Amino acid sequence: MKEVSLYKFSPLGNHVAEDTVIRIDLDLPEFSDHMNLKEVEGFYQNQAEMLADALLNVLPQGTIEPLTIRLLNRRVSLYRGKME
Repeated sequence: MKEVSLYKFSPLGNHVAEDTVIRIDLDLPEFSDHMNLKEVEGFYQNQAEMLADALLNVLPQGTIEPLTIRLLNRRVSLYRGKME
């Protein structure tokens, strides 16, 4: 199993970053034929929301901003059309 250790942000006033463990070890469920596209989309939206909440609540801003840029840069090729 791959393990990554990161720094959490320093306490800010009364807000202290809680130690957080993110486990990514579940296999995707089988989406049955009776599930509509909205339900499947909702599943992925919920997964993304949980991950975003976990990261945004503990990582320093100095990590969040470069992470956002790296994620977007890695996905941007999916949205680039061939210019002719």
